[in-house]
Amino acid sequence: MTKTHTRAPVAWSAVLVAMCAACTREPPPPKPPVGPTIEIALDDGLPRTISVGAPAPLASLIEVPPATWVAVHGESTDDRELHLDAPATAYPGSELRIFLEQGRPAIGLFPPVTPDMPLAVAALARQPTVVLTALARVTVVTKRAVLPDLIVVDGAREITVAGDQLVTIAAAPRGESRAQGWLLADVIGVARSTVGITSIQIIGGGDPIALPASALTDPTMILVLKQNQRGEYVYRAWAPDGRRPTRELRRVTKIVVD
Repeated sequence: MTKTHTRAPVAWSAVLVAMCAACTREPPPPKPPVGPTIEIALDDGLPRTISVGAPAPLASLIEVPPATWVAVHGESTDDRELHLDAPATAYPGSELRIFLEQGRPAIGLFPPVTPDMPLAVAALARQPTVVLTALARVTVVTKRAVLPDLIVVDGAREITVAGDQLVTIAAAPRGESRAQGWLLADVIGVARSTVGITSIQIIGGGDPIALPASALTDPTMILVLKQNQRGEYVYRAWAPDGRRPTRELRRVTKIVVD
């Protein structure tokens, strides 16, 4: 009996010591992401890295509802971009999804599929209407950056075009291309008439781009100025049916006309 009574406290003490050790032990570090990864950011917040596996609605990865999204911007590893303004309003019923395309991360806009659709139509609707492959980063914007002033130099005059003035310009026609923003002719038209212009120079964060005045009305080109997610101006030239711009200049600050 004496041996039985002396062993029990010792056994319980060992259990208590083990439990206390487990309580004070550092938690294991988080496991690194498995498979292809992308970065997701909300406005100017720090991006977080996620693994891409089974298709997932973008709304399930962002903590604010799609109705509050001003824009969604995607960037690829090969310097391509996808920009959708107010997707919930512009594409009602459609869903943005993150998925794998041939083993690489992608983002796509999928139209709604309804039970009454014929099988052939439903099969088409299950394909994205817009897609960006080799996806590297997605930014969801809920706060539109303030448009900075733009300078238009006309001979000896420097004319300041306020960002608020550009907001009132009609958006560039997209056609079959992904051209977005305002037509360059309309931007210049805020400062002066385009009649009588002989040449144009776009000045920004790289080598200036020189254009003849005829480029403003060339039907084989769509020349636009747009705002990126950082609030900077970007000049792009598109073919009417182009999927990528043929020319680009970022951080545009000045347009010189003669």
